Amino acid sequence: MVIVFITAGIISLLAATIGVLVACKIQARILRNTGLEHEAWQHAQEAHQNDWEVKQRKQALDLEQTLNRQVQQIQKAWQSWEFNAEQQLATHEIYPIAISNRLISVKLNWKMLIST
Repeated sequence: MVIVFITAGIISLLAATIGVLVACKIQARILRNTGLEHEAWQHAQEAHQNDWEVKQRKQALDLEQTLNRQVQQIQKAWQSWEFNAEQQLATHEIYPIAISNRLISVKLNWKMLIST
């Protein structure tokens, strides 16, 4: 009878050990899968981060190019305005001189007509 109890005890210990080993195996598989999922999530986050950085760089480049075009347009407009202003100024300076010269010419012609 003692042998039966000892045998039953050994079988119980073996069954408990097998149960613990199975539980450890299941837990290890779950931890491994969780680790793999976490690693996949990290890779996805890094990919999203890289995509975002690329988009930000592209937007910054587009913005810089747009700004450069606008600055060039403003510079051209300013140069055109300066040129037109200089021409108008020159015209306003020359016009009175031309009128004065014409008046002198008319007066001279009038005097020549009267004196003859």
